[in-house]
Amino acid sequence: MQQGLVEIYQSEQDAERATHDGDYASAIHHHNNAITKLNMLVTRLLQRNVQDEFGVVDSLVVLKNQISSRMSQLQTLIAAEQAKQQRKTATSAGRPKASATPASNGKDLLLKQTSGSSSPGPVLPNLENASLQLFNSSLAEIETSLLKNLNIKMSDVPNNTRSYKVPMINKPQINQIEHSLQLLNFKGSDDLKLRNEYLTKLNMFYYSEMLAQQEVIKDVVSVVKDLESGMENNPKWTKVNQINDESVLTMVGELQQRISNLEREKLHMENEIVKLKERWNNLVEGARRRKEQEKELYVSRTDTFPVNIDHNYSDKPNYHE
Repeated sequence: MQQGLVEIYQSEQDAERATHDGDYASAIHHHNNAITKLNMLVTRLLQRNVQDEFGVVDSLVVLKNQISSRMSQLQTLIAAEQAKQQRKTATSAGRPKASATPASNGKDLLLKQTSGSSSPGPVLPNLENASLQLFNSSLAEIETSLLKNLNIKMSDVPNNTRSYKVPMINKPQINQIEHSLQLLNFKGSDDLKLRNEYLTKLNMFYYSEMLAQQEVIKDVVSVVKDLESGMENNPKWTKVNQINDESVLTMVGELQQRISNLEREKLHMENEIVKLKERWNNLVEGARRRKEQEKELYVSRTDTFPVNIDHNYSDKPNYHE
């Protein structure tokens, strides 16, 4: 099982690298390999007919669903990219060659225009167009990262974002597990095995949420660095050394606080799982000892008061004679 998980993890790493490089077809191929290996692993576990005490099979099924969701998002992105290229090809047929450069290559266009013209007149409009293309390309990369990692579509985000809360990827499953835990607490149930199973799943969901948010932050940092590198050639652009926009600072603070909360919740649940496992092991050990003590007590009583099966009861007097 361990070797299978290592192979699945390697396939997912390859898929993440391919996605980061923009090779969505290869990413889908690696995701598909991971799903195939997951199916084989789950099948082997089910064929063993062993009691799944820690919810391993359920966790693998959840992981498979998450990978399938990633594949669907990548397929949607590929279809969108193809449609975009078709529109760009159709509209660029009647344009001059200078304007037919793709938006994703705005940085190269910016460098060519600044080095290829000495007159300041036509350069500034070209610089502004190239900067706009670079800006639009950066926005597209950020929106792609939001859709890929957090399943957030910008069309679903309201204009007033002050009251907007970023939805969790697996919110229905998280709500269901938390509701089940509340029911256990309300009933005062001591089913440690079931509680441990719920906490393990909840920990896995929260951990995947934290990883997804970190991926978005990493992508945004990369886009900002590329954007700064491309804008350095624009004479109208001045680099901001420190962000003073309160809304941006608030958003960054909320993201950092949320990641911090998720990390604390993860550590808390890991500690709870360890405690529950210790209590469960103690209960099992206590039950085993009680069973051995009862067995020893039964044997000692049998030795003290032996039952003579061969006793001849014919010597008793017959009172009916």
